Amino acid sequence: LRERLLVPNAHGLFVNPATLYSQRTDLFHVAFDGRRTELFIHPELTEEGGPDLRVLGIHLDVDFGAFKECARAVHNASDANRLASAQGLYDWYRDEITRGPQVPLHELDHLQFVPRASERRQNAPEFDVYLHMLPDILPPSQMVRKEFESVAWTQRGRFVTQPSDRLLLEHPSLGVP
Repeated sequence: LRERLLVPNAHGLFVNPATLYSQRTDLFHVAFDGRRTELFIHPELTEEGGPDLRVLGIHLDVDFGAFKECARAVHNASDANRLASAQGLYDWYRDEITRGPQVPLHELDHLQFVPRASERRQNAPEFDVYLHMLPDILPPSQMVRKEFESVAWTQRGRFVTQPSDRLLLEHPSLGVP
């Protein structure tokens, strides 16, 4: 029965509820609001006294699959809010993604959702002429950790905030040239 149930999305189109996300979940709001609003459930269904969204199969919590969809949305975005969205996703990636069961973090390595520091070599602007031009948002595979900046700063982006120790335990190659 649940496979055949359709509910309205934010645009009023009836879709499979398993393809929808709650706008009340901060990370979903950061990733999809203003760019993928068709992924949100219709606002009237979120009102008090409405149906139990969890029973319907709507994404209320962030798991690895939902995070990956958020990362894809930012990767494909071209709007003015993309950098702010990327910062919100990277913060969650850095601090939260390893709190649950082990996940295949390498599957995210090609998606652009990590904002890079604007300075490519800290306190050395005279070396900017040697830089390989990079976009403001990069995939994890194109970032460099602080301890490796001296050998890769011209080719990779510096993290605005270094990855957490827990993230590096789960993904030891993150930020390594």
